[in-house]
Amino acid sequence: MAPLSSEKSGFNGLRVISFESRRSEQMAALIEERGGKALVAPSMRELPLGENREALSFGQKLISGQVDVMIFLTGIGTETLFQVLETAFPLARLVEAFSKIKLYARGPKPLEALRRRGLGSASTLCDPGTWRDVIKVLDKEGSLSQKTVVVQEYGTSNKEFINDLVARGARVIRVPVYRWTLPTDLEPLKEAL
Repeated sequence: MAPLSSEKSGFNGLRVISFESRRSEQMAALIEERGGKALVAPSMRELPLGENREALSFGQKLISGQVDVMIFLTGIGTETLFQVLETAFPLARLVEAFSKIKLYARGPKPLEALRRRGLGSASTLCDPGTWRDVIKVLDKEGSLSQKTVVVQEYGTSNKEFINDLVARGARVIRVPVYRWTLPTDLEPLKEAL
């Protein structure tokens, strides 16, 4: 890749802090390519839930045909959900069940995780897909009234999103798969702050 000209570099030697956790090396490289001095301090990490009863309960409903729509919000959440589900159900059975419902992926990361499992027919939601963007797409595609809609959550529950789905008549099942916590090593974060 050719170096960027100083006109396009943007940072002009400034120190730039990135709190990115999963792709910290790539973020540092991007900052430096644009003339900055990168200081990377991961601010969080995802911690899979131990015994994930909600995910396993959802899996049983999925397998038994009680789900109409599934919304995958994050790539890591999609991966984690499949890891949990595969402890109780064979992947082929899960793929068959998911193939019978409408799947939505909020962006390229969950879509890629689905494609790796042969579920490339998922509809991709806008990028970046905020929960409001997800609602707009769902509104265009038809009524959610009396449909069971499953939301793979990310670290915390988005009550506004859930309430909007319920307001549209959906029966919502929330599936938390991980929670956010501080990084194991807090020194880079303390130094950056």
